[in-house]
Amino acid sequence: MFLLTSSPLDCSTALYHINAYYSAIVSALYNASDVCIPQVKQGFFKYWWDEELTLLKERAINSFNLWSSLGKPRAGSMFDDMIRDKLRYKLAIKDKMVANANEFSDSLNDALTAE
Repeated sequence: MFLLTSSPLDCSTALYHINAYYSAIVSALYNASDVCIPQVKQGFFKYWWDEELTLLKERAINSFNLWSSLGKPRAGSMFDDMIRDKLRYKLAIKDKMVANANEFSDSLNDALTAE
C-alpha cells in the first residue's frame, strides 16, 4: 500500500491514501485488542471484594434457601433472619465500594498535591 511516485499527487488521491492508511492502522489495533484484551461484563473485576463479603454472601444465600424451603413465610424468625442477612450483605457491599472510592480519591489527591 506504500506509494512511491515521482509525480505530485492531487489532493483527492492523497486524501484517499491517508484514509486508507488510517483505516488499516485502526483495523490492526482493533483486531489486536480482540486477541489481547479480555471481554468481560462491567463490574467483573471487583478488586475490593474480600473474604468477609464472601462469608456474608454465603450466609445470605443459606438464610434464603432455608426460608424458601419453609414455604417463604412472610413473618416469623426465619423471615427476619433472611431479611437481616440480606440487608447486612448489601450494606457491606455498599460500604466496601464507598471505602474503595474514597481510598482512590485520597490517594489521587495525595499524589497530585505532593511535590
